[in-house]
Amino acid sequence: MAASPIGSFPSQVGAAQLVWLIRAAAEGEISPQDFVKSFRDVHEVNEAAGRIRYDSREQARLVWDVLWELEYYSPDPSKEENPEDWNSLETVMKTVKRSAAKLAELQK
Repeated sequence: MAASPIGSFPSQVGAAQLVWLIRAAAEGEISPQDFVKSFRDVHEVNEAAGRIRYDSREQARLVWDVLWELEYYSPDPSKEENPEDWNSLETVMKTVKRSAAKLAELQK
């Protein structure tokens, strides 16, 4: 099995874990469903550990773009009271891929 271009999941609680999840989902290393299940939980663990220290404002904004999409994510928006207010998995993944590309640029 080839080594992952993004490495393994960081063991230390911090922004690097969130960035890793975004990049792994964008590159297909984890499924979109696993990403949705994990990302909020990992973010909550990070928040509980104290203020998350991002490498830059841009990194923080890109992570928060993904969090915002997930805040209004529904597996089936058509079943929600106001479907137009909810994001589909496709919408979430578009933001994940856009954010991942920009996060990769920041790490260069």
